[in-house]
Amino acid sequence: MAKHELQKVTALAPQEITAGDVTNISVQNQSIAQTLLLYPSVDGAAPAVDAAPVILPPTQIFVNEALADLFPGVSGANRVFAQANYGALTALVSHA
Repeated sequence: MAKHELQKVTALAPQEITAGDVTNISVQNQSIAQTLLLYPSVDGAAPAVDAAPVILPPTQIFVNEALADLFPGVSGANRVFAQANYGALTALVSHA
């Protein structure tokens, strides 16, 4: 299912930001102060508490990145979870 929307992401726990299985994703951290943590997932499974995130600094964007390139060590990654490093932030999420 395609998606192009702003999504609130909190620090409470990683939450899925994809709307189904994807191969590529664009994500922009729209915060000017907070870091966005991105976690790979296989088949929608929530990341483990000790999972290693990709860090997206404030205002930065990944444009149409393949999940295989973002998370090369996670075979079959097809969904993405996100978490703010503190509080909450807004992220632009877009994928086919």
